Amino acid sequence: MKYNTAVVKRRRILALLFFAVGAANLIRAAMGVTIAPTLATWTLSLSPYAATAFYLAWGLAFMAATWVTLKAMQRRDSLRWALPFTAGYQITLWALNLSLYRSSYARSLWGRDLVLTAALLAAVAILNNNNPNHVTD
Repeated sequence: MKYNTAVVKRRRILALLFFAVGAANLIRAAMGVTIAPTLATWTLSLSPYAATAFYLAWGLAFMAATWVTLKAMQRRDSLRWALPFTAGYQITLWALNLSLYRSSYARSLWGRDLVLTAALLAAVAILNNNNPNHVTD
């Protein structure tokens, strides 16, 4: 029996997707560190340092998810955690969106954000297809 190459390809793409999301969050965290001192006098709904910590935590979590995905691919382990993990990320982002963003511009982007949320969750669900026939003869 050999491992289905389509599953390997999907898992590589999933690892690449996790890496991209993690890198984007780490870039946001780095930007937060550089921008936070200039916003010290502004009244913001969320401290720039809190946002930096949030993005740093999720960036590191997605980098760890990338590593775990690649290791699971080598060991042929299940990735049942991938979709709940990504959904948890999206839930926390939406919690921030709904509770903290007061500007009309940020709220005008909620439609776009909803489409991107659906696209990310759909991509993870498709790439992490738990097809029981992933081993072929």
